Amino acid sequence: MSDLKAAHRAALTGARRALPPETVAEASRTIVARVCEFRSFIESPAVLLYSATVGEVETEGIRAAAERRGTPVYYPRPVPGNRDLEFVRVRPGELLRSGTWGIGEPFGNDRFPRGATGVLILPGLGFDRTGTRLGRGGGHYDRAIRQYRPPVTVVGLAFALQIVSSLPRCEWDEAVNVIVTELEVVECVGGSTRQARVPAGSE
Repeated sequence: MSDLKAAHRAALTGARRALPPETVAEASRTIVARVCEFRSFIESPAVLLYSATVGEVETEGIRAAAERRGTPVYYPRPVPGNRDLEFVRVRPGELLRSGTWGIGEPFGNDRFPRGATGVLILPGLGFDRTGTRLGRGGGHYDRAIRQYRPPVTVVGLAFALQIVSSLPRCEWDEAVNVIVTELEVVECVGGSTRQARVPAGSE
């Protein structure tokens, strides 16, 4: 299983790295527009977001849209001593600091509480249409999903080339509820999917 995951990681990382920066930027804008029309995003009392690294779907537009609505935005930060993530509120105009692995992290201590409702938006190296997500292998987001869902809805962002026919899934791997790409929105329901090529807000 680990060898199969490693092979998928290598292939998907290479495919994503091959995307020209202008393609990443344009596709990211389309994905952000879809997310901002998504009912779960519009109605959510909180948005748990990630700070994009090179090659990932850019998320600044999602933060801006949430802040315009007055919706609190939280970013992840590793908890020292284990593989947990805590999500900390970032207020309008507040910058992130360069943290673990060079990824932007929040400064403060206003943490998103377990049991609260929100939408968790996360990246991945790859996804399949059942919602299986392939990450970097640390298990941080798998643990976060287990801790916050339900009632949090989990949305994976990816470029279309990151959607593959199937991915290996271990018993500890957590699936996402929805995948948003520049071409479609895939709602993942109990191991089956319903594909939507209409505006996501019409769900």
